[in-house]
Amino acid sequence: MTIEECKNAWQLEKKDFEAFLMIDKSLSKNTLDAYVHDVNILQEYLLEYKKMIILPQDVQEGVLQDFLYYLTMDIGLSSTSQNRLVSGIKAFYKSMLYNDKIETNPIDVID
Repeated sequence: MTIEECKNAWQLEKKDFEAFLMIDKSLSKNTLDAYVHDVNILQEYLLEYKKMIILPQDVQEGVLQDFLYYLTMDIGLSSTSQNRLVSGIKAFYKSMLYNDKIETNPIDVID
C-alpha cells in the first residue's frame, strides 16, 4: 500500500465519522470540527511523524499509547487538552465499531 492509498483510506473513514457524528450524536458544528481535527492529528502523527503506513482499522492500543505519550512529553499538551483529544479519538473508533469496521475500540482501555 502506498502512502497516498493510506491517506485516501483515512479520508474515507473521516467522512464516515462526520456522517456518524451528524446523524447519531447531534453535535454542534464546533464539536464536530474539533473531533475531526483530533483524528487529523492522529493521522498526521502516524503517517508524517512516525512514517507508518497504517490504516485506521489497524491502529492498536500500543500505537495509541505512544501517541498519547508524544502529546504529553514531546508536544507538552495539557491533561485537559489531551482528555478532549482522546474523546475525539474514542468517538472516531466508536463510529468504526458501530459501522462494523473494527471488533474492538483500541482506545477504550486508555484513560
